Amino acid sequence: MGHAAGGAGRASRAQHDLAPPDWAELRVLRRPWFPAELEIQRADALVWAPAAFRKHGVYLSARDLEAA
Repeated sequence: MGHAAGGAGRASRAQHDLAPPDWAELRVLRRPWFPAELEIQRADALVWAPAAFRKHGVYLSARDLEAA
């Protein structure tokens, strides 16, 4: 979950034109993580995941973020 937090921190700070925290830069997954199990949901996440999350290897769809 720390990697998702890194993406969330980066996304939140980007919305306010702030640099990401130093700890967020170091938290990158070696393999991409998709919380969705269905291929169509994974494809959706590949297209729509915010850049701040993709940079950390976390692929969430817009619906996943709205639900959170």
